[in-house]
Amino acid sequence: MQFALLDGVVYVLEANPRASRTAPFVSKATGLPLARLATDIALGASVAELDLPPEGEMQGVAIKKPVFPFRKFPDASIYLGPEMRSTGEVMGWAPGLGRATLKAWVGANERLPLRGNAYISLNKMDKRRAVEIGRVFRDLGFDLLATRGTASVLESAGLPVRSVFKVHEGKPDVSDEIAAGTIQLIVNTPLGETSRFDEAAVGRTAVAHGVPMVTTLSGALALARAIRALREDRIDVLSLQDRMRAWGRERWLRPVGEPT
Repeated sequence: MQFALLDGVVYVLEANPRASRTAPFVSKATGLPLARLATDIALGASVAELDLPPEGEMQGVAIKKPVFPFRKFPDASIYLGPEMRSTGEVMGWAPGLGRATLKAWVGANERLPLRGNAYISLNKMDKRRAVEIGRVFRDLGFDLLATRGTASVLESAGLPVRSVFKVHEGKPDVSDEIAAGTIQLIVNTPLGETSRFDEAAVGRTAVAHGVPMVTTLSGALALARAIRALREDRIDVLSLQDRMRAWGRERWLRPVGEPT
């Protein structure tokens, strides 16, 4: 369900069973054909007769990453809200979060950097974790660039950082730095109208120059794990059928050529 809060009143924007995208994703992540099992129940089978694995049993980590059309449609607004903006999505599965996230980024045809400059711009609420985020990318060997407010927090913790102008503050600003190739990844958590204006300019420039950008702290930490996995591991490929066999769930596989 999707909710919106306005003037102290909670509104329900949407309620749906997520059958078109989420159900297939969960089926592949768990190795369980949910649509087929639901059909069996609708036709009279009991849950006990389905011989399901124990509740909560899942192996590995599955990441779903949306694919947006901004590169093909550069004039489209990049503001994200409750409406559907993605034109597709990809799934990355691996035993751990880092490799799963890496596979999702690769599946979305986005390249991750191994070195360079990480630009960090955090809203007031997120600044309390600025040092944590800065240290993560510093430990990966990235040099830090940041807006003045975020830079002051990082400097107070002893992290070396170079301050960069926001779009409306002066020149050269962060968009100029991206266009010049001096920024390799972006962590930007906007909040408020001014930050949204900055996000739009930064986002368009990042898309145009293929610079990965995340807008949440959890996304930033997952991105760091993905970069670490890219350095340390080789991406292995395993078909869905082979993975289900490895899990002992081949009884739910359809023979090749059998109609779905």
